[in-house]
Amino acid sequence: MRHMVENPEREAGLATTSLLFMLPVVTVILTGLLTISLWGLQHYLKIFADIELEQEVQMAVERLTDDMSQARSLMLYRDRERLTIQVVSRNSENGIYRCSYGYHTTQDRLHKITYGSDGHPLTAGHALAEVDIVQYVCRERKPGLYELTVRGRSQRTGHYYTLRTLVFLPPVQAGGDGDAG
Repeated sequence: MRHMVENPEREAGLATTSLLFMLPVVTVILTGLLTISLWGLQHYLKIFADIELEQEVQMAVERLTDDMSQARSLMLYRDRERLTIQVVSRNSENGIYRCSYGYHTTQDRLHKITYGSDGHPLTAGHALAEVDIVQYVCRERKPGLYELTVRGRSQRTGHYYTLRTLVFLPPVQAGGDGDAG
């Protein structure tokens, strides 16, 4: 039994009709895939920004506490809204090594913690995260016991991340560490 097309024009019209019905369906499917992809990218960037927020605050606190815990003494300076922690270390050749950590406002109105000078930031170094350090506080709770608090905010997500730690400096014993003054 042979199947023969009796009217080729009718078959061409059927293909055109099928195409007209499939075009909106394909358009809806592609629009849905694009929407899901863009939503996934946006969600990924928000998660990435929160991870960067946590990482920047953690790394800054780790660096500060490392230097503070090795210090012979700490000096806290407050100038308007700027807090500077000056660390005089025990581990230098002449007994004195000074480093300072400050609080700086960038041109973009972001606040960051800096090492030494405003040109060496410890935070606010990642463009996608846009981390703003909203709190940078170091207080002496008791003689030799310092409380350090760093709180950051992601400009992208609006989420906050706070780290608070205590650093204890044992008293310097006379003649024990080569005190040069």
